[in-house]
Amino acid sequence: MDKERFRECLQTLHWPSATLAEVLNTPLSTCMDWLLGRAEVPPQVALWLETLTRAHMEAPLPSVEAAPAEDDTSESEQVSIDEENDSSEEVVPADAH
Repeated sequence: MDKERFRECLQTLHWPSATLAEVLNTPLSTCMDWLLGRAEVPPQVALWLETLTRAHMEAPLPSVEAAPAEDDTSESEQVSIDEENDSSEEVVPADAH
């Protein structure tokens, strides 16, 4: 993988080199060396990036509908809030003992 293709893959994935370094648990300087062509991208990294890039390009974008303007709380957030408030334990006031 040459530096141009490496850059294209990162752009397609919307990954800065710092994100790749973090994901691979490798120094940022290593990824920068690959990006600038100072070092060869290891074959296993090149294959992995090509696979991710291909999947990213082939996967259709999901359709995201806009939420109603008057309700800023999503349904999943509301469920989480409701679950937090739904306690199966009986709450006894402290002065009731």
